[in-house]
Amino acid sequence: MKKNLLVFILALLVGLGVGVYMMGGTNTHGDGGNGEFIAGEHYLVLDKPLSVDKGSFVTISSYACPFCYKYYQNVLPEILGEIRATYEPFHMHAMGEFGVSVSKILAVARVLDKRENIAPNSPNSKFKKILFAYFESYHDKKERPSADMDEMKFLQTGFEAGGITREIYESELQNSEVLELLGLWDEGYDVALIQGVPAFVVGGKYLIKTEKIASTAEFAKLIDYLASKNE
Repeated sequence: MKKNLLVFILALLVGLGVGVYMMGGTNTHGDGGNGEFIAGEHYLVLDKPLSVDKGSFVTISSYACPFCYKYYQNVLPEILGEIRATYEPFHMHAMGEFGVSVSKILAVARVLDKRENIAPNSPNSKFKKILFAYFESYHDKKERPSADMDEMKFLQTGFEAGGITREIYESELQNSEVLELLGLWDEGYDVALIQGVPAFVVGGKYLIKTEKIASTAEFAKLIDYLASKNE
C-alpha cells in the first residue's frame, strides 16, 4: 500500500461523534523520528480503564460507521501481523438502526469463535464474516433497515454470513459468556465519547490519538510501545 494512501486512510480514522461524522486533518509529525511517544500527544490515559488484559489491543467500532469499515478493510490487515499485542474487537451498539441486534449476534459469534480457538481476524471467523456482511450491506449496498423492520429478518444477514441458525443464536444469548462479553463492550461507550469511533485502546488504558499517526508502521510501533508499558 502506498504511503499517501496510508496517510489518507489513517486521517479518516480521526473519528466521529455519536451520530455525527467529523473528519479530522492529517498530522504527520509522528514521533519526531526519535522513537519517543508522549502522553497527551500520541495517546491519552483513560481515567476508567477497560476490563481487558494488559497485553490487548482493543478496537471499538460500529457497523454503521464508514471510517470503521475503511479501517477494517485497509488498516487492520496491515498492522495485525506487525504487533505483539492481542487483538480484541468491541462493537458499539449505540449507532445505527438495530445496533443492539448487531452487537448481540457479533457477541454470539465471538464466543463461538473462542470455543474453536479462531482469532477474530481469521478468514474462518464467524465474527469477521458477520461484521463484514453488515458493513457491506450498510455501506456498499446502502441498505438501511427501518425502525419497524422485523428483527429476525434483519438478523438473517448475520445468520447466513456466519453459518449460525436462529436456534443457536437464541440459545447462546442466554449463555453467561455472551452476556459478559456484551457487558464488556458496553464499557467502550464512554471511550467512544472521547474522540469518536473507531477508537483504539492498548492494555485497557491507553487511547491512541490517531491524528498523530503518519503510517501503519508507526501505528504498530505505538501499539507495541504502549503494550510494553503494561508489562
